Amino acid sequence: MTCWHCLVALSLFAPVSAAAGWQTSNLQLLHGGDFFLGSPDRTILTVEHARGGDLGDLFVFIDATDRNDIGRDYYGEVYGQVGLSGLTGRDWRFGPVKDVSLSLGLNAGSEPSVDPFRAWLAGISLDFDVPAFQLLQVDIHASHEESALHTGVQITPAWDARFNVGSQEFRFRGFA
Repeated sequence: MTCWHCLVALSLFAPVSAAAGWQTSNLQLLHGGDFFLGSPDRTILTVEHARGGDLGDLFVFIDATDRNDIGRDYYGEVYGQVGLSGLTGRDWRFGPVKDVSLSLGLNAGSEPSVDPFRAWLAGISLDFDVPAFQLLQVDIHASHEESALHTGVQITPAWDARFNVGSQEFRFRGFA
């Protein structure tokens, strides 16, 4: 089974209640130049999907990059989370934290061709209840790259805030 089959399989079995949930998808086509490493010009097609429900959520994306130096390159990530409040029926709220989730992830690429990149992640996600934010989350994962001899820690904040300036509505969202 290739890594891409793993990404698809994980996304199909994510512990999400579709009946009481939400979902969104995104398709992007980007082209840029003057890259310092590898081919200076690239075209990237990104397919992205996220969904959530009573038990948890799922986020998956796959980038297909067309490069002049190595041809087509693929990279993707999938993360599934199970909220402890939905799973246990108990309220996990404390302070500004509105829920705690168990989280699993896979980051995978097609390069280098001899030993493609793969990293497995496991940890927790903290969902915060902060005014003006539809989403404020911090993921704390142990991360193990298959070709590495050690396990590291990856901390990923993500946010989505809406605000108005005069009669105009703005949205500030992202991750780091």
